Amino acid sequence: MKNNRTVKTGMLVAIAFLAVGFAAVTTTLNINGTATIGSNSDEFDSNVVFSTAEGKAPTLADSASKEVTAPTVSADGKTITFQTPVMDTIGETVTLSYNVTNNSSEYNATLGSMTCNVEGTDAADYILVTPADGFKDTKVAAGATTATADKVEVKMLKSYVGDENTSFTIKCSMTATAEAK
Repeated sequence: MKNNRTVKTGMLVAIAFLAVGFAAVTTTLNINGTATIGSNSDEFDSNVVFSTAEGKAPTLADSASKEVTAPTVSADGKTITFQTPVMDTIGETVTLSYNVTNNSSEYNATLGSMTCNVEGTDAADYILVTPADGFKDTKVAAGATTATADKVEVKMLKSYVGDENTSFTIKCSMTATAEAK
């Protein structure tokens, strides 16, 4: 029994020395680093555009059923150019319909208000440009196109007296804000 007790004590002492010895030769390795992230604004800026896909491309319609020239979208997709037919009747309207596509793979987009200005002498007396502003606060997921078209209406307010037609420049703009996907 004494022998058994001595063996047990010896084993406990040996385990204690091993534990202390192991602790004396251990070390801790750490990894510290910094991850930096940033926005890819170029990817967003170049990919939120006016749609050109079939059935989603801009269209122009005249209330007097006059022949219209189809609007065009610039190569970068950021500008729609259109020309109304000669408007010669008070109340005549020309309506531009358009969609927006978010080709971004990184961001969803929230569309802002469409604002329009008309440039030219007495422009406000002769025509009224009204954006429907239906896309305000619309969220367009990455890779998606607006489900329905929005519109900008140009309306003749007053008859024009003159030997030659006159033109007014219309400029409309809308912002899109990137949101994390």
